[in-house]
Amino acid sequence: MRSIALGVGVMVALGLIAVSPGEALADSPGVLQAVVINTNGQDDALLAEAEKNEKIFKRLGIQARRRYLQATLAGSQTGTMIVSIDYPSLTAFAEAQAKLAEDKEWQEYISRITGAGMTVESNSLYRDITP
Repeated sequence: MRSIALGVGVMVALGLIAVSPGEALADSPGVLQAVVINTNGQDDALLAEAEKNEKIFKRLGIQARRRYLQATLAGSQTGTMIVSIDYPSLTAFAEAQAKLAEDKEWQEYISRITGAGMTVESNSLYRDITP
């Protein structure tokens, strides 16, 4: 079972992926990052950290809407928590990931979550292609 540290590493790596000059990071429709976390029954611990997460994003000037959702009808993932992060564009996502990767307070936040024994089931990025 992967540790949350691995999942968080994937989150940060997503933001640090090199994009070739030919690939447009120009403003595009919004993107959604969905991180599925098995809290191992520690939903309250994850939610207690949510406020700290919010303050970090605000201090860094990251414009993103975060929601914490509990899967109630999701097959084997029932009971997991989904952290949904909406960014206005792929550019905003990449900029946010770069800021978070360099931020000491963010690293401390990740260490606290890691120490709580939670695991990341998946970490995905979705583009909005609504016509």
